Amino acid sequence: MTMRIRYLTLANFRGVKKKTLDMNAQKVTIYGKNGTGKTTLANAVSYLLTDSPATGEKDFSPKTAGSHNLNHVAEMNLETAEGKEVTIKKDFHEVWKKKRGSQSPEFSGHETDYFLNGVPSKKKDYDATLKEIVGGDPQKALMLSQVGYFAEEMPPAERRKVLLEICGDVSDDEVMEQPGLQELKEVLKMPGDSGQRYTPEEYLQIAKAQRRDLNKQIDNIPARIDELTRTQPAEARDEETITAEIKELERQKQELLNANMDTRGPALEAAITGVKVAIEKGRERFLSAGNADKDALLERIRSFRQEKALQMGTQMEVAEAIQLTEKEVRQLESRRAELLQEFEELKKQRWDESQETCPTCGQSLPADTVKALRQNFMESLAERKADINKRGKECSKQVIEEARERLENLKAQQDELQGKIEATVAKITEIQKELSAVPLYEETEEYKENNARLLELQQKLTDHKADTSAQRDTSELDGKISALHEEKAALKAAEAARARIEELKGDQKKLGSQLDTVDRNIHLCEEFFREKVRLLSKKVDDHFESVGFLLFKDQINGGLKEVCEPLVPDNNGGLVEYKSANTAAKVNAGLEIIKVLSEYYDTYLPVIVDRAESVNHLLPMPNHQVIRLVVSDNDEDLRVVREA
Repeated sequence: MTMRIRYLTLANFRGVKKKTLDMNAQKVTIYGKNGTGKTTLANAVSYLLTDSPATGEKDFSPKTAGSHNLNHVAEMNLETAEGKEVTIKKDFHEVWKKKRGSQSPEFSGHETDYFLNGVPSKKKDYDATLKEIVGGDPQKALMLSQVGYFAEEMPPAERRKVLLEICGDVSDDEVMEQPGLQELKEVLKMPGDSGQRYTPEEYLQIAKAQRRDLNKQIDNIPARIDELTRTQPAEARDEETITAEIKELERQKQELLNANMDTRGPALEAAITGVKVAIEKGRERFLSAGNADKDALLERIRSFRQEKALQMGTQMEVAEAIQLTEKEVRQLESRRAELLQEFEELKKQRWDESQETCPTCGQSLPADTVKALRQNFMESLAERKADINKRGKECSKQVIEEARERLENLKAQQDELQGKIEATVAKITEIQKELSAVPLYEETEEYKENNARLLELQQKLTDHKADTSAQRDTSELDGKISALHEEKAALKAAEAARARIEELKGDQKKLGSQLDTVDRNIHLCEEFFREKVRLLSKKVDDHFESVGFLLFKDQINGGLKEVCEPLVPDNNGGLVEYKSANTAAKVNAGLEIIKVLSEYYDTYLPVIVDRAESVNHLLPMPNHQVIRLVVSDNDEDLRVVREA
């Protein structure tokens, strides 16, 4: 499929007032000094075919800056390979509409009218015709017609997708058939009998995580062995000898206990118990003698305390109500002050006469429009004042005064309650004085005599225990026995530590073997990726004569990242990244890419080469209409030169 532009007509298009260019030739060169519209016509062609400009400008508009009520038109006559002619046209213009109740129209936006062969058409019909003409969607048209689009504008992932579509991908199985990689199929098998395999990417992530874990475990083992080794005793006795010594010391302890036993301790303890019983019986007799007066006083205290609690609860409720009412008064006063200030500000507002002038072109607006704008302003001002009056009723002087009156009543109630509480506290204090005059059992002579006897007996028992030689001898033997038990436990711990050291040495050897296997499998995966890069790069390079593509980049962690960066030949016979090349190299690289893509899709669209004066020798494009845009200081207006 081949397409050629026969002529292009622009009207009020980005500063071009009226111009028709005859481009009915296979090779077209358009000369003009800077500012004559060369880039504008390239944008117009791209705008008609792809709905986006050749410059990649965001929010592109064909409108001439500062203009109003004009039609901004781009029209192009095309010839297809079958000799069929198609004329496409876009008319971009402002839309002015009258709103209900308004005499003057108002600007409401822009719209585009579409035409096919001079007949008004819907956008979907226009797009369908273009899709048929360019052999695909707008992005495909951009790839096949814009010199730098594929290399510069297209996202790397989309770029890579197109290359693999043209050149063909390399399957994992194909890579694993290469020498030295056949074993990888077994390595990638998932656990179990499912027969499924991990992808090399998935397995590499798993293997690297395993390697980190294994290295961490191996690194920890020497420190653990050293720690256990340091717990081994320098000299150790056998367990049987220690057990025999413990039995002998236990025998000696029992002999000492049997030899020093006497009856003094139990007798003193029995006498102490008897005195305690006598004290408690005396207390019961004293209480049963009658404490009716004391009980009555206690009951009165409990009654007044309940009354005080009720009074304090009511006082807390009143205090809370006072806080809320005070807050309410402050809010009402603040709201009233704000509304008064807002009303004063509204009174100062006046009609701004600068609104009677169009902000875009500086011309005076129609009288009807000015009148409507002024009326809207006055109505809005009146509505806002009415709204302030309405809201002001909620915080009027009367409302604020009523709130203050409620506050004063609550404070008077609070003072009254405080007086009642103080009176109740005075009554409780008076009764407590009466209660303190009632005698206690601990003040009687009977209690004082029994308590003195109890203290005397307790001191004798303490002196007896301190003077018993059996206690000192037994403590010494207990210390020796405890030390022998600790020595015996240390022997068992040392034996367990030696067994653990041997177990750790076995783990170290086993983990080292596992690490060797994981490292070998990681190496296989990395070799797989290198081989895949080589095979895939060769497939891509076979389709291009001079342009290359960097499809993978090495990462710091040793992995490979998928990319798609074009590479352009330099003067030394090597390849540099497209973004680092000079203008001529970029242009010819872009043409070669278009050539390869066009041959694959069998679609040959017109190619516009801007800044063509920077390229001494353009790459031959025999199947394409090539339109060169050349800066020429001698051409005040665009000059078209056609070649067959």
